[in-house]
Parts: sequence; C-alpha cells; structure tokens
Amino acid sequence: MTATSNRPDTGQREQMLTAAQVSARYGITPESLRGMRHRREGPPFYRVSERTVLYRISELEHWLNGKKIQPDNDQPQMKRK
Repeated sequence: MTATSNRPDTGQREQMLTAAQVSARYGITPESLRGMRHRREGPPFYRVSERTVLYRISELEHWLNGKKIQPDNDQPQMKRK
C-alpha cells in the first residue's frame, strides 16, 4: 500500500498573493484593492474565506498590462511651472 500526502502539490500551482502582498509588490493599497473588488473593477480575485482574498500573479500582471498608457510622443511636452 502506498502512502499519499495530504499536502497540496505546489510545484504545479501558480503562486497567489494576499492583498497585503499585492500592496507591497505593486504599490496598490489594500484599501484601493478592497474598493476595486466592491466595484468589480480591479484584478480578478479569489475569496477563499470570509476574510481571505487571494490574487494570481499572472492575472495581476495581465490586468496591469491592460492599464498601460502609451504616451503620444507627437504632442509637445507641457512645460512645468
């Protein structure tokens, strides 16, 4: 009889981050993330319990790439005072 492990196989699963970890890594405050979740405007998330929300790194990166703004280099730069 072979023994099986109750531990998840983390070698095949993508790392997930808490809101605090997202904040530290990307500079988005937990409060901003909470507001975006409430308005369904932010990155995809997983509510794994009443208080725990997780984010997949690949989904965060995809969401952030969608927020990219390419400056228009044909327009003259505004001078700062």
